[in-house]
Amino acid sequence: MTVIVQPVTVVEIYIDEICEGESVNYFGQTYNQSGVYTLNPYDGIHCDSIILLDLNVIDTFYSESYATICQGEEYYFHGQSFTEAGSHPVVFPNSQGCDSTYMLHLTVNPSYSDTITTSICDGEFYDFHGDMISTSGTYDIAFQTIQGCDSLFTLHLTVHPTAETLLNEEICDGEVYHVGFSTYDSSGSYIDTLWTSLGCDSVVHLNLTVHPLFETVLNEEICEGDSYNVGTSVYSTSGTFTDILPDVNGCDSTIILNLTVHPLFETVLNEEICDGDSYTVGTSVYTISGTYTDILPDINGCDSTLILNLTVHPLFETVLNEEICDGDSYTVGSSIYTTSGTYTDILPDVNGCDSTVILTLTVHPLFETVLNEEICDGDTYTVGTSVYTTTGNYTDILQDVNGCDSTIILNLLVNPLSPTIQLVEICDGESFSVGTSTYNIAGAYMDVLLDVNGCDSTVITVLIVHPLLETLLNEEICDGDSYSVGSSVYTTSGTYTDILTDVNGCDSTVILNLTVHPLFETVLNEEICDGDSYTVGSSIYTTSGTYTDILPDVNGCDSTIILNLAVHPLFETLLNEEICDGDSYTVGSSIYTNSGTYTDILPDVNGCDSTIILNLAVHPLFETVLNEEICDGDSYTVGTSIYTTSGTYTDILPDINGCDSTVILNLTVHPLFETLLNEEICDGDSYTVGSSIYTTSGTYTDILPDVNGCDSTIILNLTVHPLSESLLNEEICDGDSYTVGSSIYTTSGTYTDILPDVNGCDSTVILTLTVHPLFETVLNEEICDGDSYTVGTSVYNTTGTYTNILPDVNGCDSTVILTLTVHPLFETVLNEEICNGDSYTVGSSIYTTSGTYTDILPDVNGCDSTVILTLTVHPLFETMLNEEICDGDSYTVGTSFYTTSGIYTDILPDVNGCDYDHFEFNSSGDFYTVSTSIYTTSGTYTDILPDVNGCDSTIILTLTVHPLFETVLNEEICDGDSYTVGTSIYTSSGTYTDFGCKWVRFNNHLNLAFT
Repeated sequence: MTVIVQPVTVVEIYIDEICEGESVNYFGQTYNQSGVYTLNPYDGIHCDSIILLDLNVIDTFYSESYATICQGEEYYFHGQSFTEAGSHPVVFPNSQGCDSTYMLHLTVNPSYSDTITTSICDGEFYDFHGDMISTSGTYDIAFQTIQGCDSLFTLHLTVHPTAETLLNEEICDGEVYHVGFSTYDSSGSYIDTLWTSLGCDSVVHLNLTVHPLFETVLNEEICEGDSYNVGTSVYSTSGTFTDILPDVNGCDSTIILNLTVHPLFETVLNEEICDGDSYTVGTSVYTISGTYTDILPDINGCDSTLILNLTVHPLFETVLNEEICDGDSYTVGSSIYTTSGTYTDILPDVNGCDSTVILTLTVHPLFETVLNEEICDGDTYTVGTSVYTTTGNYTDILQDVNGCDSTIILNLLVNPLSPTIQLVEICDGESFSVGTSTYNIAGAYMDVLLDVNGCDSTVITVLIVHPLLETLLNEEICDGDSYSVGSSVYTTSGTYTDILTDVNGCDSTVILNLTVHPLFETVLNEEICDGDSYTVGSSIYTTSGTYTDILPDVNGCDSTIILNLAVHPLFETLLNEEICDGDSYTVGSSIYTNSGTYTDILPDVNGCDSTIILNLAVHPLFETVLNEEICDGDSYTVGTSIYTTSGTYTDILPDINGCDSTVILNLTVHPLFETLLNEEICDGDSYTVGSSIYTTSGTYTDILPDVNGCDSTIILNLTVHPLSESLLNEEICDGDSYTVGSSIYTTSGTYTDILPDVNGCDSTVILTLTVHPLFETVLNEEICDGDSYTVGTSVYNTTGTYTNILPDVNGCDSTVILTLTVHPLFETVLNEEICNGDSYTVGSSIYTTSGTYTDILPDVNGCDSTVILTLTVHPLFETMLNEEICDGDSYTVGTSFYTTSGIYTDILPDVNGCDYDHFEFNSSGDFYTVSTSIYTTSGTYTDILPDVNGCDSTIILTLTVHPLFETVLNEEICDGDSYTVGTSIYTSSGTYTDFGCKWVRFNNHLNLAFT
């Protein structure tokens, strides 16, 4: 056997805590009481070891509270809300984590309520617990139970008014009107008093009108095939007829009709017109071949039929497109045309109708082109087959694409060749271009370019290149300050680049790194108590106010501190209070229940000391018990409480100190028995209550004493239903029916039915029934397009036949058949031209000025026919020409040629075909032309020519003819030089002739010799 000896170990101590009612287990043993225990585990490991258990059992807390509330109230217990009766535990853990139980035993006393809904007639009263009520509404009576809980009685009362009915009725002469048992047959106002179904008075005011019966005689005429309606009767032959119809009042109206029927006629017409003309029959206008039928009214207003067989002969139109040269002509019929334009000639055909020839004539002008050209010395210029190499004026005549003459006048200038030297300065980075060459390095360069005349020009360029400069600035400012570079001003942090111009006009770059330090503003909202202080920098503040301090920050910029300081005062309050015994008074966390003087210091809402001094007086309470009996309907009063039912009641009344004085009332209320009977009988029957017999409607009360000497009440609500008679005056339309009970009536008459009413009593119904007939009306109407025709609520604006069903004065269907003809509106657009002084007429309107005019004319149907006239009035022009030519030249105006000085007048057509002044100057110096007139002598000339519109155009020409001068120049130049006369440049010996300026013609004879 091997024995292991375990050494003695150090003492082990277990410390543990449990809550009262709990237990712990150590090594198989259970412990539930506080104490120190020695544990013997015998586990083979803890040999000879001493193990101690230090157990602490923490006490738990339990308490019970009792409370009473009324139904609907809440009771707060240790932070929880309770509304139901019973025992309610509230468990809280203590600081050691063990539960403490607070048990609430809550009693909930009931509250009572009752609601009564009833009604009375106007003028009666309802007794509601002693209150006599006579108006509709909801009434509440509140009281407290003996437990002090609120109870409520509610009355919903309806007061039925005395019904008042106003009847405005109409009957025909010979009829009667019934109200209840009263009968009326003459116009007047009557009053009857009846009863409502609720047993209240119903007053009927009758205003009765009795309408007389009428007779009307009609003398009418219609056309054959038409008919005339009287009520539902339709008549189509001549004769005298009698109908009886209801008038607007539903009474008989006798209509006597004397009817005449006129016959109809028919006529046939065979006619011929030209296309574009029209033929009119009545209000109808016809423009195309065909057979047409028109219905016109004769002298009796009846249809007279006209049948038209119309033949429309067509108009022919021929279109010619022709071209001629200026000076040629083109003939159509008797018309001869020499100018471009579109012309219309109208010739009669075999039917006597117009045949239109439209000629579009193009007159090609004889063109004259002046060429001012330049070439370089050594080049040539070609016109047609002519080649030119020297400066001069040349004339060539060619044919254009239209085969007409085209004159080319060439003014040729031969440009010499020349060199150019230029000095150029640029900035570094720029370049300078000469022709297609670009240079950016200083030096001298030669380029050969084309000059402005397109000739070779040698350009020598001397180029100077200036360098660029760059400056770096690092600057700091405060917010609100600024820093300037050139014309730039900067106020915010950043890196800015400015390009400035140096003395050479080159860019100088300035780079600015700018730091803007902010100005800080801090707002402090602080509060202190009276006697304390608040410090900002070196400033100390002790009173309320707003203060501003400006301090420098680390960057030397202003930092603004705004202090809003509130200084709260210290308060002292003296309280003189009284409470009742059992109440308490609280100041802060202090609760006082005994008389005495107490002082409490509390922090106010601002955290400052507020001193409260309390003088408290505690008053004692009293209790009284009363035992009383009353009859139901009586009451017993305790203080302001009134009791009318048996029970034990507790009233808390204030004593002279305002404290509760308890009165306990044990009240016995003997009941008053009340029986409510609601009975109905028919008129002639009776109802018995005890010894009372009742035969009329009403509410009756019988009071009997019971064994307790209290009243027993029987209330009888008796309704006596009358044996009623109803008089009905009803109207229906033919085809409808009227039902009374199981009887159905469809024809006019008086009918009697006896029916049981809702109460089971006899009700006699007398029905006077009127059946109104249905009418049909035929309308044949004509309107203009854009107008409308209304039938009832229907509006029609297109040709057609329409049927409308309308209610007549009796509310019955009246059929209206409308045959509607809508005549169209015509619109004619005229584009016309006249000369100034002429006029154009549309209807009764006369127009003399340009514009767009609208005239509305009535057509054969009386409808609007719109004529829109766009009128152009061409002015008559007069042009004054003051012109100068050289002697031997001429000036043309129209077909007039002038060669001597004077004043002349010509009339020419303008671009509108109206008169305008047209002139051209022949630069060859031969003549001056105004249109086709040629003038060669000084003077004033007048030409009047008709334009294509036949309007006169006057041209007054004042022409001055200058004499011709001749100058002979004998000049000498050196070889290589040149001599200029006008635009001519001469470089070689010879004799040359030049002609002078535009207005004065002169001959320069140059004899040029080289030396």
